[in-house]
Amino acid sequence: MSQAKILIVDDKQENLIALSMLLKKLDVDIIAVNNGNKALVQVLKNDLALIILDVQMPEMDGFEVANLLHGDLKTHNIPIIFVTAAYNDELHVLAGYQSGAVDYIEKPINDVILLSKVRIFVRLWQQQKDLEHEIELRIQANKDIKHLATHDQLTGLNNRSILKDLIEKALSKAKRFDSIIALLFIDLDGFKNINDSYGHDVGDYILKVCSKRMINSIRGMDSIIRYGGDEFIALLTDLQSSDEALLSAERILSALIKPIAWKEKEIQVTASIGIAYYPEHGDSELSLIKSADKAMYSVKNKGKNNIAFLTEA
Repeated sequence: MSQAKILIVDDKQENLIALSMLLKKLDVDIIAVNNGNKALVQVLKNDLALIILDVQMPEMDGFEVANLLHGDLKTHNIPIIFVTAAYNDELHVLAGYQSGAVDYIEKPINDVILLSKVRIFVRLWQQQKDLEHEIELRIQANKDIKHLATHDQLTGLNNRSILKDLIEKALSKAKRFDSIIALLFIDLDGFKNINDSYGHDVGDYILKVCSKRMINSIRGMDSIIRYGGDEFIALLTDLQSSDEALLSAERILSALIKPIAWKEKEIQVTASIGIAYYPEHGDSELSLIKSADKAMYSVKNKGKNNIAFLTEA
């Protein structure tokens, strides 16, 4: 984690040097400026743990700087410790607190007291950063858990656990806008022979390559789901005709049948693809999957490595 940053604002160079030397004992990053305008610039550029602010400065005094910071949602939580040799009466001390200061220290400064106070705010800043980091880790962990629950670990594709939801959303939209959705049931032909001949490591590699090829063959609005083993489903939405589904299926098949290089060998993969679409072949998740599956098996029965609509089946 990065070190806490402390901004020191004082118009006298000797004070800036003395405070910087003192606060470096706390292992913090020191930013030192000699007027209010430069201080405001540094506040915008840095994530500050604390500001040590001189009250009496030319052009813009410490109260003006503090009021500007306190009035801005982005900076109003930065703690400010005022230091002053002149304005130490009760009225000015009260004005300091009203402008957003957390402390008001008179000069000459007692090193032990200042270090003790600054150390508290550095620890608070570190605890806040630790908490923010923990929250980020938890958010990421929840995202990872959700992703694992809805995606296939081998291929990275959506898995069948969210297929019902995807189809129902697509159907709802299709019914509302009178459009067509298509379901492509894709089965890799003879995949068991690949596993038996080359081993499961090669089989896994083939599945990854095929998955990537299918993703690259569809539009961004469409989805590829690993249904199980060597079976996949492509969900195509917002179609105007069944011809669009056929074109997508042809692109997928053309991509799949290209030989896959493995070491010094080339492995040939083919696929059988069945197409069903709403509204002609079904109006629910189950009916569309059954229709596309039936069309796919008609391809298998006729020699594989081809495409068929349910009506053709």
